Amino acid sequence: MNTAEKYLKNLFAQCSNELNLRNFNQLQNDSIIPVLNGRSILLSAPTGCGKTEAVIVPLLEKIIENDICRGVVKTRVIYICPTKALINDLYNRFKWVKERLGIKLAIKTGDIDDTATGEIPRIIFTTPESLDVMISARIDERSDTYSRNMECLRSVRTVVIDEIHQFASEVRGEHLRWLLFRLKRLTARPLQVIGMSATIPEIEKVGRYIGQFGESPELISFSSQKRDLYFGLRTIKTVDELYDIVVKLRRNIEARKILIFAGTRNECDIIHEKLIKRDPELNCFVHYSTISVEERERTEAEYKFSAHHSICIATSTLELGIDIGDIDAVILYGAPGNISSFIQKIGRGNRRKKTIFALGIVRDFRDDIVNTDLVKFIGILELFYNNEFEHITQTVFYSVVVQQIFSYSKSRGFFLPEEFRELASELKHDKWTITEIIRHLSFINIISKPLSHIDKYCMSDWMFGKIARREIYGNMASGGIGKIMIVGSDNRKIAEVPLEGNEKKIKPGALIRIGGKKYAVISSRRIMQNISAKVEPTVSSREPVNISYNSQGVPTSFSVCNNSLKTSLELIYAKTDIDHPTKESIEHILNTFKPRKNLVVKYRLLRDENYIYYTFAGTIGNYIIACSQDEVEGYDPIRILMNKKIEPVEFDELFIKRLIAANLENFSVIAGKSEFFEFLPASMQVDEIYSGIEPELIEFLGKFHLNKFVKIL
Repeated sequence: MNTAEKYLKNLFAQCSNELNLRNFNQLQNDSIIPVLNGRSILLSAPTGCGKTEAVIVPLLEKIIENDICRGVVKTRVIYICPTKALINDLYNRFKWVKERLGIKLAIKTGDIDDTATGEIPRIIFTTPESLDVMISARIDERSDTYSRNMECLRSVRTVVIDEIHQFASEVRGEHLRWLLFRLKRLTARPLQVIGMSATIPEIEKVGRYIGQFGESPELISFSSQKRDLYFGLRTIKTVDELYDIVVKLRRNIEARKILIFAGTRNECDIIHEKLIKRDPELNCFVHYSTISVEERERTEAEYKFSAHHSICIATSTLELGIDIGDIDAVILYGAPGNISSFIQKIGRGNRRKKTIFALGIVRDFRDDIVNTDLVKFIGILELFYNNEFEHITQTVFYSVVVQQIFSYSKSRGFFLPEEFRELASELKHDKWTITEIIRHLSFINIISKPLSHIDKYCMSDWMFGKIARREIYGNMASGGIGKIMIVGSDNRKIAEVPLEGNEKKIKPGALIRIGGKKYAVISSRRIMQNISAKVEPTVSSREPVNISYNSQGVPTSFSVCNNSLKTSLELIYAKTDIDHPTKESIEHILNTFKPRKNLVVKYRLLRDENYIYYTFAGTIGNYIIACSQDEVEGYDPIRILMNKKIEPVEFDELFIKRLIAANLENFSVIAGKSEFFEFLPASMQVDEIYSGIEPELIEFLGKFHLNKFVKIL
């Protein structure tokens, strides 16, 4: 009798085949007892090893044994996911348990709310933002919404955090931390917290994150089913050459389904256009966040069950564990900005086979001796082959305190500082910090204190407006003011794009490209700050306009860029299939820039008398250096372009903070700060930005003035 059969008796009796219990692997068997016993665990295992089943299956058994057999109907599990798409996918995989086991699952997102009516759900799939909506329901015992939310939340015993690497050290992780402390207050008991991911950097720190809400987690790591990786690097001069690579993959490895990851939504549309021009019969899909949920789910289903050769071009929306079937090959069109994203993307390939097949595409589109894609790929592979990650920064997210003041105030209709300080102290925020933030919010008229002798604040009309528009629940970067809703002639939602940069493009008669498809704009009308545009598909030969997006993309880390210069060619060549032109480029970069001695920065003098300095300091690092100089023309993660020679500067903490203060708006955009960041005192804005800088970058900058600047001949 295996572990599953011994401890999952109810499930074995009712649905052994559906859950494949007789074939549980080591990871899944090892998870059963601690989950059943209410232990917090941290699950680390490669993609495709069955982590979800390892957690959900024993939780289902626990609900049957403890509640259903006793006639109890309570919400027991909050299952946190980073994306709505992952929530919908998980729900569809397990919704059959309602009919077979009597266990109601529910989705709580901005699009769907199954928690509001009917039977109390026993498991709720949600995001941090939608959990905030539930927790901050206006306190009113006569309100059905409040009573229902509290009935669900007070009985919760377990919180599952899927893809926990998406939260650890990130602003959404700090948001979730506040919410789980508030949830713990509602339940009046410690929580069983289960975290899982294929990529967990600095696992001890992630373990401490989980341990805040109850006990320290038990680590369950599983690598015996780690798949081999075939990874190749190919250089292309034009986007059109991507089609030739696809053809070779089909011929050489019989790749029926290919997944292409691009860095931006516009790149997805451009790649789709180029592939279709080469082969109009190509079965090609596009998937990114702007496209409506319904359209994306249709794409996922068609791609998953496609009986023909098919390609899907996606941004990071398909990076996480959405079930799109077995992928024969993954193509990375350009290098990701960090190692975690690389591992998640390649992990999508060949889930049912022992070898992942993935290719990295180096785009040789610009005239320079250093290719940014190639440097990033080399740095990522150096980290990957040595089983290393970027270090988790200890960012102090003061901006989340502001957001939680909004959320907390919404639940009461007013703000009580002392009660909030008490909660903040549980999260290790000192009283002075909270007091300063409250004082500043009062100074800028976000909150006001009508009676000086009573420590109670009222919300401003502006704040009430934000609450009414449901704009207070997220800490992600602002998408700007206003949206354009793109709908079909049947009023079916197709996409939602930013108003900024697109208002003049999306006019009647215009042609636009969304999700790889051409649409003609039939009509448009303004609704307050938004626009609704009605469109219809078109086969017009006119060139459509590309939609503008105001997202900055993920900054490239210092670790990735700097590690590229520490690469062992023997290791890279032994484990990577690299074509000859790409090898020549790698060797040229390393021969030119790999330091023979420490503290050397090389530069070139261009014909127009401009200078290019190759610092390899990453996005944030090069922007800091650029801010310290005069006459800077531009920068990227690898280089800085200047009109004159660089001035050696000594970067200490005080000087870096002065640079941040002088360029605060740009730093906040690069770091992806939310609107709540703007409501902080300036000194706290600076401290939040500074605390998010990689420690290795701080060390690099501290020695920057000692560098010898050497001209490349």
